[in-house]
Amino acid sequence: MSNGSDFALGYLVGEQLGRAPWEAAQELHAKNMAREDRRAAFETEQTLAIALQSIETLKAQVANLTRKLALEQCASEGLAAMVDAYKAENPASQWAKGTGIRYDEGGEKTVGRIKVYEPAFRKKAAELGISIPDRYLD
Repeated sequence: MSNGSDFALGYLVGEQLGRAPWEAAQELHAKNMAREDRRAAFETEQTLAIALQSIETLKAQVANLTRKLALEQCASEGLAAMVDAYKAENPASQWAKGTGIRYDEGGEKTVGRIKVYEPAFRKKAAELGISIPDRYLD
């Protein structure tokens, strides 16, 4: 109910009940405002509960993705160690030979890097919808 209708109704009720119309109007208005405040508080509590549930869901997703990333980093480290061991035992392999192409930090890329790793990286990046994968290669 709006302020105007609260006061008009309260005024009429007050006159009918033999009470001061202005006081009856104020009392009716206060009751209606309290009802609106309770409704607004309830709606706010519902909104907060939904937001908290969403936050908890997102926290769980972040934790899961963080774990998956850590496992991918472990796998990557293991594969890099295998390649390093292979290159150390097979220095004459064409895959271990340098190409003259340098990483941003200065190290030399191998034939294996150029002919095997980078094409596989680009292919998987395309499958995953990653645009311009080369910016992530160095």
